[in-house]
Amino acid sequence: LSEVIGAIQPEAGLFALEDGNEPLATLICVHDGDLAGLFEVATEKSARKQGHGRNLILSALKWARLRGAREAWLQVEAGNAPALSLYRSLGFEEVYRYHYRRPPGA
Repeated sequence: LSEVIGAIQPEAGLFALEDGNEPLATLICVHDGDLAGLFEVATEKSARKQGHGRNLILSALKWARLRGAREAWLQVEAGNAPALSLYRSLGFEEVYRYHYRRPPGA
């Protein structure tokens, strides 16, 4: 995994909260100029609603801010109500929606 993270350009950080050897929450933060992108934000089902995701996001945003980021963005599925609630509580707001298309049979 460290090779994959290291190959991402621009600069990226992998953030993880673990209990022993088990990950409780993880995310990837990419810093690019004055922007920070959050990717693959995930919390183990048994560890949800305990503030782990929030704390990890705040840590990642601080990491990016110390490197010059002034704004952050992320993508989330419109039906993911728990994630939307968390992101809104952190000040994120919807900017636009998108959807994927593919040809029939693809």
